[in-house]
Amino acid sequence: MRTPSFPPRFKGILGKDFGKCLGPTQSVSRTVAAASFTFRRGYNQLGTGTAVVPNRRARVEMSDSKAALRLRAIQGHMQNKAISSAASSSSSASSSSSSPAPQPTSQQRSLDFSALASLMPKEANNTTATSLWYVVATAALLSFHQEPAVGELWKYINGLNNCDQTTRVTIARRIRECCLKASVLVGFPRGINSLSSLQSSIESNSPDLLPVLSKDTSMRAPVPLEEKLKRGKHFFSQIYSNHTDRILANMGKSSGGDLSDFAIRSVYGELMGEMRILNPMETVMMEFVCCLADDVAPQAKGHFFGCRNLGATGQQVLGAVELVREIARQLGLDRPGNGDHFGFLAKAETW
Repeated sequence: MRTPSFPPRFKGILGKDFGKCLGPTQSVSRTVAAASFTFRRGYNQLGTGTAVVPNRRARVEMSDSKAALRLRAIQGHMQNKAISSAASSSSSASSSSSSPAPQPTSQQRSLDFSALASLMPKEANNTTATSLWYVVATAALLSFHQEPAVGELWKYINGLNNCDQTTRVTIARRIRECCLKASVLVGFPRGINSLSSLQSSIESNSPDLLPVLSKDTSMRAPVPLEEKLKRGKHFFSQIYSNHTDRILANMGKSSGGDLSDFAIRSVYGELMGEMRILNPMETVMMEFVCCLADDVAPQAKGHFFGCRNLGATGQQVLGAVELVREIARQLGLDRPGNGDHFGFLAKAETW
């Protein structure tokens, strides 16, 4: 191996002051030669993995001198350079070796929406303005972090032969309302992204609906605060029945009183309590699905029984559970709602 050349910053370090660092019996040429030999030897040993240890003579001649410090700096530089080169070669060899092809992610998978619709009672091949399957599917997609799939859901529905313009406008509003209501359960950013996905899909696939949908205005803004508070408390009580006071007390105790107030005023009064597009049963079903897909058993249990309290049949609840699990299967995700803490799901078979 040839003697390495040093970087520009090391040029001239053995200058005119170098001789002052030597003892009376030493010569510059002898010390430089010894140092040069030491570094050549050490540099060659770097490639073999042998530890670089200067010989005894070099240590004696170069100790406590400025030149020694400078030469050690050069040695350290060359050692780091050799190690870096070896690491680079190892990385290149590793990357060139055969490796399995990357597996497709869940976001790259296409969903079979017709199979999902068939899981809800009486809704297979019969999607209507009041169908429940696409409400359940929308809530599950948001919970599984698949907001772009909401646009694909709309594309599928828009292509159905039995959906005229009036039906499609109603369905678009229902999916939009589901995204809005689900946002408090799955995360506000996901609600925003799902609504954006739906809007983009409508613009691309259903431009004829835009003149109608663009005229929609807020249904919640004009409602007086007193009315929102009243409807929030009423809907919350419908879901939790005789457990309402206990649940609100526990929520307040754990949060200094704020969580229970926020739930009644904002979550249920402002958001969930608006029933002109999604009725109470559809809204609590959406809440149940979000909690089930997210595997939060305590909240899923409360809304599971809330579905029954608000008129859902056992077959509708079981269909919703299977639809959520089928989406998870198609996406390659873990099956939600497993384990003893989800044992309550079996009760729907007796409803």
